[in-house]
Amino acid sequence: MASTPLGRVHSALLIGALASAAIGVPAAQAAPLTRAEMTSRVTLLKEMNATRVSHGLRPLRMSRVLNRPAVRHSQFLARTGLLQHDAANGNPFYVRLYGAGYSRRKAVGENLGMIGGCSLDASKVMIRMWLDSPSHRRNLLDPSYRYVGLAVVQASNCDQTVYTTDFGG
Repeated sequence: MASTPLGRVHSALLIGALASAAIGVPAAQAAPLTRAEMTSRVTLLKEMNATRVSHGLRPLRMSRVLNRPAVRHSQFLARTGLLQHDAANGNPFYVRLYGAGYSRRKAVGENLGMIGGCSLDASKVMIRMWLDSPSHRRNLLDPSYRYVGLAVVQASNCDQTVYTTDFGG
């Protein structure tokens, strides 16, 4: 967990291999999500909320402000094969979230995941993986988080599905 002068920031461990920096992806290059990816995002939210409710927590609400950077980041990760929270220029993930317009006074966190193949129905697997990792579990079950931005994106060659979950207080 890292701190910023403006609020708490939860940094999650990565699931999968870490890789070195790559080229940045401008917002204009973010492609629209496919219908299947949009459906997978809704399914992931339902699974996350079922998990939170089973632990006595309130459900998360989808945030358009947090969705935009989540989608761009998942598309970048799927295109490059990387799995990293930091941007290619080295900025930490919270710079991406605050830069998208999320309040700097709010706590933010991020969970990433990558599953082999084009498994858009792997939300339950992804949730189990996050629950098995202490830092990911902390983010998923943090009672201070009220909002979430989600992306489930397939790599163009269908060798992996990338998940980005951006939490906000």
